[in-house]
Amino acid sequence: MADWEGIAGGTLLVPSGPSNHLFIILIKSSDFEGYVANSCISVNVTSIHEGVNYDDTCVLPASCHPFIMHDSYVTYSRARIDSEKHLIGQVESGRMIPKDPIDDALLERIIQGLKDSIHTKKYLKQLVK
Repeated sequence: MADWEGIAGGTLLVPSGPSNHLFIILIKSSDFEGYVANSCISVNVTSIHEGVNYDDTCVLPASCHPFIMHDSYVTYSRARIDSEKHLIGQVESGRMIPKDPIDDALLERIIQGLKDSIHTKKYLKQLVK
């Protein structure tokens, strides 16, 4: 999939342990001072499990996206920045799998959560204004 690019609201299935987790790109590939040119900020989505504590800043109901089958939350503590070139290479190799993008309203809510969550790393909050 050579035409994949890091767009805001784009999603990728990323290997994590024995399964894949959905990552949502929050900021399209941009030049952030001090980082590789054309980088993307993304967050992980994790299913909510009874009896397990989670960051409730941004809860995503089941079926708000075709891949989200259970009530889930955005794991802001695992937010990351990757170069678009790295992500493209992962997609082309089949290691990461593009999925349908999220809608603009949900994207705005998740970005606001990144700013609000006490679990977001400070350097990422400074990049997203």
